[in-house]
Amino acid sequence: MMTKEKAIQKIKILVKRFDEQKNIYKSKEYNEIQTRNDFINPFWKALGWDVDNDEGTHETYREVKHEPNIKIDGKIKTPDYSFRLTGGKRLFFLEAKKPSVIIKEDKETAYQIRRYGWNDKEMKISIITDFEELAIYDCTIKPKEKNEASVARIKYITYENYINEFDFIWETFSKEGVKKGGLDNFIQNFMQTDKNKKGTTSVDNDFLQSLDKWRIQLAGNIAKKNKHINEEELNFAVQHTIDRIIFLRIAEDRNVEKYGDLQEAITVNKNSNRNTNNSRKNNTTDNSNHPVLTDTPPQDGNLKTAGMPTVPLYGGVAFASNDGVVIKSKKKIQ
Repeated sequence: MMTKEKAIQKIKILVKRFDEQKNIYKSKEYNEIQTRNDFINPFWKALGWDVDNDEGTHETYREVKHEPNIKIDGKIKTPDYSFRLTGGKRLFFLEAKKPSVIIKEDKETAYQIRRYGWNDKEMKISIITDFEELAIYDCTIKPKEKNEASVARIKYITYENYINEFDFIWETFSKEGVKKGGLDNFIQNFMQTDKNKKGTTSVDNDFLQSLDKWRIQLAGNIAKKNKHINEEELNFAVQHTIDRIIFLRIAEDRNVEKYGDLQEAITVNKNSNRNTNNSRKNNTTDNSNHPVLTDTPPQDGNLKTAGMPTVPLYGGVAFASNDGVVIKSKKKIQ
């Protein structure tokens, strides 16, 4: 087992080596793979992590996974490392860079790692390092692409200070320290200290806030285009529309439906509205046989005969009522 005394000696060797050949390591020719092999991997090994899976642990239970797949907006992304205790939940992502990258000022890299962490709702922090610099980010603050690199950054350490900061590094990020609750304590302390910080929220709370905004926007749009509609019908239309859209997005995200079908259907509908002379058969997407996106009910007009509930006049099968309620207005909601 790696002890604190052994670990600090190994870190001192890494710091001395980097300092002696700093100009070479900061050159553009010195790449990220070299940085990982020469400095980043040895740094985390010194903290007791089985970076190379020397113990031969089954892939499912590895402590450190290299380039694990995570899904963001339906696309697969790969942080450079994810850390966890064997069999446990992910603790944090780590993104590696080469020393020529100025992490303290790099907005793109900061946004990248914060986005990774933000999309794992149980993850509170993540890290960027090129060994020369190490930056810890709060992943409970929703990232914005235009944010400065300093936004949501909890702590920033340069290699010259690794030894002075070693008590913190060991107690918080060593495998032994994590087991003793050091990382949890660090997270709890900064969350309590900054509990009123601007922009702090959770993925779930952010989603609920978005839902409220969508309800207002959708209700306003439907009411504007359908003067006949009453309050009960409006609430029904708004809620069922949102329910079905969320259902479709979940289906896409789980590969039950082709990713992008919903967006493509909306695009097709917009193009159709712009040019009423274009028939549906000329569109790039034909939803006529789609089990959810079709606008065409069974020939007898009653979806119940097909084993599905009645369709309100404002949508297709995607917006079918599950309680048999039908808007009786003769006008179709736009």
